[in-house]
Order: sequence, then structure tokens, then C-alpha cells
Amino acid sequence: MLELFLCSLVTILPDYMLRRRFQGKRWGEQINFFTVWYELRWGITLCAMLTIGLITIFFIITRPPATSRPSFAPSRFCRKVAGGSRRFL
Repeated sequence: MLELFLCSLVTILPDYMLRRRFQGKRWGEQINFFTVWYELRWGITLCAMLTIGLITIFFIITRPPATSRPSFAPSRFCRKVAGGSRRFL
């Protein structure tokens, strides 16, 4: 939720403010509940892309790399060989 809020401050709010300043469109008059997507589609789309990107980057950074995780092979794909070790079939 925090990512969505921050991204909307960077994308949707400036889009709305530019439309209000240069095109004279006001909330409730030219921009209402039914025309939000048409009027603010670039800001909404960019906000969604930026939010998904931030969440993806967060999970990539915070998760440990695959090399540090132990690899456990299921026993149904292994068989015991001499010496007590297991060998893949």
C-alpha cells in the first residue's frame, strides 16, 4: 500500500495537476468518476507499472540468492549406492 501511495504521488497527482493547470479541467466538472480512466490513463498506467516494479525489486533484493539455499532431492528420485551415499536415477 505504501508503494502505491508513493507511486501515485509521483504519477497520478502530477497528471491531474497538469490537466487542471493547463487544460482547466476540474474534479467534479470535467473529470468525474466516469471519466477518470480516460483523463488520467497515463498516470494510472505509469503508477501501476512503477508499483509492480518497486515490489519486484524489493523481493529480488530481500530474498537470498539460490546458491545459499540447501538443495534437497526427494528420495523417490534417488537410490542408495555403496558407501551410504545417494545417486540420482
